[in-house]
Amino acid sequence: MGRLVDDLLFLARSEARSIMIERTDVVLQEIIGDVLIDGQNLRRRKDVRLRPTQPEAPVVVFGDPDRIRQALLIALDNAIRLAPSRAND
Repeated sequence: MGRLVDDLLFLARSEARSIMIERTDVVLQEIIGDVLIDGQNLRRRKDVRLRPTQPEAPVVVFGDPDRIRQALLIALDNAIRLAPSRAND
């Protein structure tokens, strides 16, 4: 519920053009790790299993860590909700 409120607040601020974007070097593995931990709370379906793999070398991008995290959480939530059922796994 808190994430939904944050997303709606972000949307309202972006429409009002009052959102501040903080760009910095971001190590994606760190954000993905946090998103996967939060993703455990998104797992409402017992037939969905997360099996993440990541490269050993850091993947660094230039961007806003909060917006990247938000985008990855939304993508993960959609993937979990829309994933087909596992038949024989």
